[in-house]
Amino acid sequence: SVSHFVRKSDRQKANENNYTNVFVKNLDEAWGEEKLREIFADYGEITSVSVSKDEDGKGRGFGFVAFGKSDDAVKAVEEMNGKEVDGKELYVGRHQKKAERVAELKAKFEQERKEKYDKLQGVNLYLKNIDESSDEDKLRTLFEEFGTITSCRVLRD
Repeated sequence: SVSHFVRKSDRQKANENNYTNVFVKNLDEAWGEEKLREIFADYGEITSVSVSKDEDGKGRGFGFVAFGKSDDAVKAVEEMNGKEVDGKELYVGRHQKKAERVAELKAKFEQERKEKYDKLQGVNLYLKNIDESSDEDKLRTLFEEFGTITSCRVLRD
């Protein structure tokens, strides 16, 4: 079928709330599929549950819940993320492929880097005509009372 063109960024936004698989972490190592199914049973039809286990059969602290309907999965994420169950504060979120997680983390890192760079604009102090006997240590001593000095250099002609 043929449809109107939709930019990739718009398609991604539309898919953000259109999912059925939920990732759950910070599970007690003793919890299995039944416990996870019990925790999420009130949110709608569950099609499958999986808890990751090590070679000894102990839970690795995370698992997945697949719902029959997207609305049920979204509601479970909204209501269960950060909720405490048996002394464990759960993280509940949309299941993402590794490539999605990497791209999201990269974008977040870039945003934080840009914000930090923008915040640090204009915090350099340039001094002219300083005494020939002045060095980095002397300048640090002079200016340390005004705040943290991240770097100090004396450049000579």
